[in-house]
Amino acid sequence: MVVCGVLLFFVAAIRFTTAAPLQEARVSQVIQDVRLLEAHATPRPAVVNDKVTLRRAVRTGAESRAELTFTDLTITRLGANTIFSLQAGAREVELTKGTILIEVPAKAAPVKASTASVTVAVMGGTALLGTGPPIKFMVLEGTGTMYPKGRPEKAVTVHGGEMVMMTADGHITQPTEFDVKLVLETSHLIVDFPPLANLALILA
Repeated sequence: MVVCGVLLFFVAAIRFTTAAPLQEARVSQVIQDVRLLEAHATPRPAVVNDKVTLRRAVRTGAESRAELTFTDLTITRLGANTIFSLQAGAREVELTKGTILIEVPAKAAPVKASTASVTVAVMGGTALLGTGPPIKFMVLEGTGTMYPKGRPEKAVTVHGGEMVMMTADGHITQPTEFDVKLVLETSHLIVDFPPLANLALILA
């Protein structure tokens, strides 16, 4: 009984850890003009190992990019002209504008990203989300969902190698295939950074 109790404790601890809110990240790469935004403070240049917390947003300038790494090894990469922040008490990030890449480890809980009009979730995989227009969600590997913000019952499931878009009238298109290899070779959120941890899975 004692052994069972200890095992249950560790299982519960692991589950709690993997589903913990995304409340803090470390800046792991900076390319050109990347700034930290805080209320009642002048934006300042970000440097590697800076902390991004609930009280800070990140803004990238033209031709600029950044990478943030969370404690569970979830990675978020920000494209040029992007504004990004964390959501309190949730595994969710806010994309005001721009493009982000999200890589979620296989054993970690899903991560959500929201724009003004849609929410996407990435489950153990890698995906790109851009505010467009049109808003575009591309899953490189793993599984994702996309739905109008606040309407999860309308979620569309997107598998690796598929993409969806939201049209001007708020309609989410059906998943269609895209050239994953071409994206790997041309996306600045991939070619300008070290290889992704699950690159082999994406290529497969």
